[in-house]
Amino acid sequence: MSLSSPGIGSGLDVNAIVDQLVALERRPITLLETAKTRLDTQLSSYGLMQSYLGNLQSIAAKLADPANWTRNTGSSSDDAVAVLAGDGAIAGTYEVEVQALASAQSMSSAVFADPSDLGTGTLTITRGGETFDIEIAAGETSLQAVRDKINAAGAGVSASIVQDASGPLLILTGTETGAANAFTVSVAGATGSLASLAYPGGMVERRVAADAQFTINGVPLSSAQNHLDNVIDGLSLTLTRLTTAPVQVTIAADKAAMMHGQPADPHQEWALLEPVISGTENMARDPSRGGRPQKAGNPKTGQTRIRLAKGLEISHETGKAGHAIRFHGGKVDARLIERAVAALRRELAED
Repeated sequence: MSLSSPGIGSGLDVNAIVDQLVALERRPITLLETAKTRLDTQLSSYGLMQSYLGNLQSIAAKLADPANWTRNTGSSSDDAVAVLAGDGAIAGTYEVEVQALASAQSMSSAVFADPSDLGTGTLTITRGGETFDIEIAAGETSLQAVRDKINAAGAGVSASIVQDASGPLLILTGTETGAANAFTVSVAGATGSLASLAYPGGMVERRVAADAQFTINGVPLSSAQNHLDNVIDGLSLTLTRLTTAPVQVTIAADKAAMMHGQPADPHQEWALLEPVISGTENMARDPSRGGRPQKAGNPKTGQTRIRLAKGLEISHETGKAGHAIRFHGGKVDARLIERAVAALRRELAED
């Protein structure tokens, strides 16, 4: 049988036939693109689910940590006693009373008539069994120079100048609280007014070095500092002022720490999970799989099946008997078959 090209008067819609043939050839590619889109959607959902499960795993690890369930916190009924509960703090209630605060020793000199020259000599500061010699030589006899020499000695004593209406004076203050940190000052070989810095005998004590005095549940205690580190197992107290009545200190479970392992924002967690659930709900269901979503298809590149609108499907099958074109769907009727056969007959007649 000879082949010929259909002419203008053949009555065949050549463009439509070509378009259908091209569409038929592109069918495997179209199926692959559709499958790729579906897989991309599934991968996105899986990624969201993986992220959510990762967050859930992190939260579960925190909740599984025994420290989250054994941590305690402290509270005080009066700010005269500040509370800090550390590791090992045991739940309980304590009554704390403060009779005296720890203090650092302080003393002052008389007003100096001539602060520019106190004279020369050697100051010796004794504190806690240690002595510190401070030599005041010519050229460093001003009140400011003597102050600087004392501060640089590292004797645990701080010197400062206070201006009175009648003139300047020197104040010496211990850098640490507690009775054990009391100090004395002796002066040797003094000339001028340097000798007035001796204590006792020259300077006046304004505040004594003293320990804090307090009771816990009626037990009398003392401390060189107002911060009582681990005064009770795992519990530290800071005394800020005297009390007139017992202060209730309570150690209880730290509920805030327990809640720390839970999601801070439930709405954010749901925003992460909801697209996964919605994506799964919108997938087609397969009755043969118990109503679960259908498995992703695995199209073959050799498949020649065309799905048209309105439920019509055309397939091309090849077998030993030859080629067969099949029409499927509810829209297949006698009129459609007649039109298809007529178009094929015209095509064959032209050939």
